[in-house]
Amino acid sequence: MVVAAVLPPLAVTNWNFLSLVQADAGPDSVTVVAWVTLEGFVANSLGVQFGTDGSLVVAHDAECPPELSYVSNYCQRVWLYRSDGSPRIAIHDTDSRLFDVMEVDGEESIVFQAWNTIDQDYEWRIAPLREPIAGVRVVAEPPEPVAVVIEETWLDYERVAAWGPDEARFTWIDMADYPYRLRSHFVGSEELLFDIELSESCQDRPTRVVDIGTHVLVNCGRVRGNSVDGDRALVVDLTGDTVEQWRLPVTG
Repeated sequence: MVVAAVLPPLAVTNWNFLSLVQADAGPDSVTVVAWVTLEGFVANSLGVQFGTDGSLVVAHDAECPPELSYVSNYCQRVWLYRSDGSPRIAIHDTDSRLFDVMEVDGEESIVFQAWNTIDQDYEWRIAPLREPIAGVRVVAEPPEPVAVVIEETWLDYERVAAWGPDEARFTWIDMADYPYRLRSHFVGSEELLFDIELSESCQDRPTRVVDIGTHVLVNCGRVRGNSVDGDRALVVDLTGDTVEQWRLPVTG
């Protein structure tokens, strides 16, 4: 039995409006507090990430600069919002795609791709959360945890995957069969830690899975026009003797 624990505060986004959601013991205990209205629409299911200091890293939809107009009519920009309310910081000034906020070489960092106007291609960049503008560096490949998740999800259309909070276990949703199944194993082992049939499916395919150790969140939100529809995230609670599953009672 896993020691009982509650969900940490969650950021739920509906288009460009973020709420802070606390769910202590299931859907009946949820409180929702309006947090911030962003200056742009959240780009995708990876477009919102947190730092351990409370900073918010967001990928907004953005107008493409002139040098990219012939490549794409859809661009993004990565922004950093500090918890003290200071002005937001632009991490990159052309097209940039957020992937994660994670520890890289012992420092909490923003991992993203950015358009290189000289080489006319996207390159991987890592920026320390503490001082992102001064410390940004270009790398040939993404950090291994990001690379593994990309390989597992982009090349295999039948799953979405994520690392656990300490990168000791790998968790994914297997969509080859229906109903979908949530599975996980320790790194270096093929023995499954759990194999759970999801009690409720997303209206569309799940877009993301988030493993926080005590719980796994299945992101079902989908964009329709200018809003996110009512297909709410599924929470899989691993803290009891039996696994419990319930919908997060807020859209996003």
